[in-house]
Amino acid sequence: MSQHSLHTFQPPAFTSDDVKRLTSLHGFPDITAIAVQHHAQQIGHAGECLHDSLLIRRGERLVPAPTGAPFDRVIFRPSAIVRIQVKTCATSSADGSFRFRMQKGFRHSGIGTKPYLDGDFDLAAFVCLSENTVFFSASTCANIRIPAARIPQLRANPYDSFDTAMSALGIAPLHDPDRPAQSASDQHPL
Repeated sequence: MSQHSLHTFQPPAFTSDDVKRLTSLHGFPDITAIAVQHHAQQIGHAGECLHDSLLIRRGERLVPAPTGAPFDRVIFRPSAIVRIQVKTCATSSADGSFRFRMQKGFRHSGIGTKPYLDGDFDLAAFVCLSENTVFFSASTCANIRIPAARIPQLRANPYDSFDTAMSALGIAPLHDPDRPAQSASDQHPL
């Protein structure tokens, strides 16, 4: 078996400012607003990874969307293809809630933000990154707020909002045909 050598790769030169920027996320979630702004793409990517991990652990088949698409992920089901837009909020606001804006782009970029059009995506996944939770919705609201009181429920039952959102689209949960369906009392024992 051949091994590839890394000796041909040259790491970039790092200044002390580079090191400060790289380490500004080390204290996450206790980071400055400037660090959140500076690392917005990394934070968004971390949210997408948390989303992917949650759904892959459940057995969903998903792939990243093509670059430039108005959605981030695609889930394949036997009877449907579902386009998901993933939005990430790094930390909660002063009242403990997580607030999301359903807009394309980044407000601090040169081109700014734009609203999504009807039909751009099927589901939205709202990642509360500092709490490692995801809330799914089939709603196309421009703004959404997830109160702090909702976080324990999302943590305890991470797939409930996904199943509800998929049901709103008319897509039934997947069931193993070789296993009998569980009753409600089997799913949530006392």
